[in-house]
Amino acid sequence: MKTNALKAAFPHTIPVFTGYLVLGISSGVLMTASGFPFWIPIVTSLAGLLPSLFSGAIITEQIFDLPGIGNTAYKAMIVGDVPVIMGYNMFLALLSIIGVLLADLMYAVVDPRVKLQ
Repeated sequence: MKTNALKAAFPHTIPVFTGYLVLGISSGVLMTASGFPFWIPIVTSLAGLLPSLFSGAIITEQIFDLPGIGNTAYKAMIVGDVPVIMGYNMFLALLSIIGVLLADLMYAVVDPRVKLQ
């Protein structure tokens, strides 16, 4: 990778990177060693992905008339079956907790500043 691309990507660390490039260390190794700062917002958005998939299942299963948990939740909402609706909401809450836990674990992989204790 040329130094102009490194200047655009990492303007505050140019002397360090150009020094390592002179030594023959590739820019891919440098970006891996410095962490993946561009992944942090992506990992943050992945936390809410699991519950949103099942929330979208309600719409998808209604459009294509598929049997599934979304169709069952929709029919329970129409009829007013409170225990099924509460169970579905608890399922979505559990998925939210799992998504946030996975995002926290992924922060340790993506960001070298985060340490798991």
